Amino acid sequence: MEKAAAAIKQAAVAINGIYIGTNNVYVGAKPVGLKLSLKGATNGVATGFLTLNLPPEVGSRATYKLDGTYSIEKQHLSLKAAAWGPPAPREYVVTEIQGGFDPKTRSLSLIDPHGRVFAAQRDEAESADLDRVMATQCEEATNQVLLAQYGKLVVTNSLIMVEICRY
Repeated sequence: MEKAAAAIKQAAVAINGIYIGTNNVYVGAKPVGLKLSLKGATNGVATGFLTLNLPPEVGSRATYKLDGTYSIEKQHLSLKAAAWGPPAPREYVVTEIQGGFDPKTRSLSLIDPHGRVFAAQRDEAESADLDRVMATQCEEATNQVLLAQYGKLVVTNSLIMVEICRY
């Protein structure tokens, strides 16, 4: 029984990491870069952040908070995406993504309801510091919103960001 529990835990955390890749926004468009941070749990819950590097003419970045499920047996993800930061232009909005994780190649192949493909490869160096990278993704997007709402912002208490960026 302990071996089975250990195998489930190992499979759940195998997906944990930072994935770097591209997203084809729409047919004919130049793919945009993406960074996806992801954590899976033994209870099938998956959380993370997705940041799209937008073309310069439409903005800098769009970040989404991801929450959903991860089937360990099927290596399948189903994630809802909520804007986390300034809203993206309509053609870059993401509401959900789903697809598979290949543990052999450590890659993700995901698709959204509009047929846009998200392909990403695990970055081992960044994955070694997963919590820091996730916190940075969260804080950068949160800072953009606060700056847009309040102009100049000076944060003197880091606890504010920690509470906002809990994942």
